[in-house]
Amino acid sequence: MTLNSLFKEPLLHFLVAGGVLYLYYLSTTKTTQAIQIAPTFSKEVELFKDKLIRSACLLGIPKEDTTVSKHLIQKMLFILNANTQKEPTQEELLTFFKKHQQEYAKVEKIEFYLYKPKQKQELKLLRDILNITNYPLKQTQHLFLTKQEIQKQFGHYMWIKLSIAGVGYWQILKDDTLVFITKKQTQGKANFDEVQERVYKDFNTLKTIQRLQQNYKKL
Repeated sequence: MTLNSLFKEPLLHFLVAGGVLYLYYLSTTKTTQAIQIAPTFSKEVELFKDKLIRSACLLGIPKEDTTVSKHLIQKMLFILNANTQKEPTQEELLTFFKKHQQEYAKVEKIEFYLYKPKQKQELKLLRDILNITNYPLKQTQHLFLTKQEIQKQFGHYMWIKLSIAGVGYWQILKDDTLVFITKKQTQGKANFDEVQERVYKDFNTLKTIQRLQQNYKKL
């Protein structure tokens, strides 16, 4: 979907109208909240923000202050993800499962990157930026740990979340933590019927990220 075709979308017209009303509210209340997102990789974040803000301005939404910029970013992320994703067929899920079958078997060891940003209130936006731009986040904690090591260092709950989390994308596992799992060392074989809900979730998540990446490149 190109930017020109986005202009013709009824949903977009609704969003723009809502954005204008919201911006009017901001201007009348004179809100000046600053936007700060993970300064440890500010250059990439600023490039991402600028591109989304410029695209939003093309839709007729004015750039006024940092609060407005934050609103524009959130709106453009919504627009990027607005095109409907059809439900996967059973065949598609089975194909995905066969390709990633080892990830759903009994987990013995997990390789992952752990990141706790300072601005917790921007966690979802930060996750989307990382997934859309494929930014190589350097200031992370790289770990390859067994179940016992994870439980000792982070607790049993963290182990449960990591063991069933998807592989290959940034995700929020706790209120203040972003995780990117690169590999799971597993044993045995998984049964599709027993993990079908996880397969469905992972399939849709990866498809959504791919769609966001493709739409972002078209802006």
